[in-house]
Amino acid sequence: MSRRRPPSLLDLAKKSLLKDKILTIAALESLPRELFPPLFIAALAGRKKHILKEMVPAWPFQHLLLGPLMLKLQHPYQDIIKAVLDGLDILLSQKTRPKRWKLQVLDLRRNVQTDFWEVWAGTKTFNSFWSLEDPWFAHFRIKKQKLDYSRTREKQPLASVEVISDLCLKEGSSDEFFRYVINRAKQKKCLPYLCCRTLDIVELSYEIIEEILKMVQLDYIQEIEVDCSWELSTLARFAVYLGQMVNLNRVHLSHIQITPCISPEAENVLVTTVISQFVGLNQLQELYLDSIFFLEGYLDQLLGTSDTLKLLDLSKCELTDTQVTAILPALSHCSELRIFCFCGNLLSMTVLENLLRHTVPLSNFVWASVVTASE
Repeated sequence: MSRRRPPSLLDLAKKSLLKDKILTIAALESLPRELFPPLFIAALAGRKKHILKEMVPAWPFQHLLLGPLMLKLQHPYQDIIKAVLDGLDILLSQKTRPKRWKLQVLDLRRNVQTDFWEVWAGTKTFNSFWSLEDPWFAHFRIKKQKLDYSRTREKQPLASVEVISDLCLKEGSSDEFFRYVINRAKQKKCLPYLCCRTLDIVELSYEIIEEILKMVQLDYIQEIEVDCSWELSTLARFAVYLGQMVNLNRVHLSHIQITPCISPEAENVLVTTVISQFVGLNQLQELYLDSIFFLEGYLDQLLGTSDTLKLLDLSKCELTDTQVTAILPALSHCSELRIFCFCGNLLSMTVLENLLRHTVPLSNFVWASVVTASE
């Protein structure tokens, strides 16, 4: 008859602490740092939200990798994220920085590659904490150390915690992290610095969007999608932030309208402002412009700034023969172009033939999607 293995001292300590919430919270001040990861995992598995909340401001490491743990939960976890964010709120509400404040990065990405929790479970070893970072974040962390962020950080010196999470700014979203961000933005409270690889903006007050963008590390963003019924004047305001997203490789803009009752001179200023921000996007590979109606007379200038494009989608932009003819020289210089889509733009057969004549010879070109000619 086999004997059951007796519980380890660590198991007994975790069980004792999780039994008594008040005892656990009081013990955090003196708890050895080695006990924090296993206790955090046990509290998460037992959904001890009050304990999780208090563990965040007391976390003795620079990183808290929450996302990978979410994959192990078999049920909704928005309440867990809320508890952790409430703990972050405790840190950000401090008027003076606590001496024990170690946390620098809260990572909410579920697909992040890390060995952190395996190390503390005893199944792996590591030489330094930074070796546990995934390559994407490590690249930008090292780059960030070489840059001067003093202009931004002077505004809110205590907000030195970074939160890594893909971000979707959409009114009415059930995502707990979005609720946290938007509530703090609406209340003009201090936000953590936000690091995201993808940013989606869907029909949200631009004033709120701008408050959030001020705390986003813009050069971290690689993909952005804007699906808002903005007027051109709003897009011009947003373009200032777009131009700072220097590592973008995918941009998707939809449903931007021409500002009504605007003079041609004023429209020219707005469009020029938008196009000028594309000049510094030297890694842009995919550009989607869906139902964009301010391109007449400017599309060739826009494409002239994007010679790194591999995919170009100009669907439903009401392009005319004249506009497409004007961009043919610029298309010829897009030597990396592989795919383009012109669906929803009725063009003559002659212009379609010219279009294909300028793109098919490109060395990397493989596919085109166009509508039936209007003739």
